Amino acid sequence: MTSFFSCDWGTTSFRLRRVNAATGHVIDERREASGARVLFSSCAPGDTAAREKAFANFLRKQLRLMAENDVTSLDRDILSATFLTG
Repeated sequence: MTSFFSCDWGTTSFRLRRVNAATGHVIDERREASGARVLFSSCAPGDTAAREKAFANFLRKQLRLMAENDVTSLDRDILSATFLTG
């Protein structure tokens, strides 16, 4: 593994970083002003399935956007992960 993802998903903001596994340096980063609260409140109260889907779709989108920035340096196992294609 040459890199890994680090995610800081707070109540009011979202940060996703791709980190070089050997050096610990941040290779790429995505930031969003809307955090978990916005996604949580966008779903009907008590609709756990809708919440799970909303969070998964949001994270999937962020990973895809990051991959579009620099596809050649992402690990093949990351790009082929079921999560990205689901």
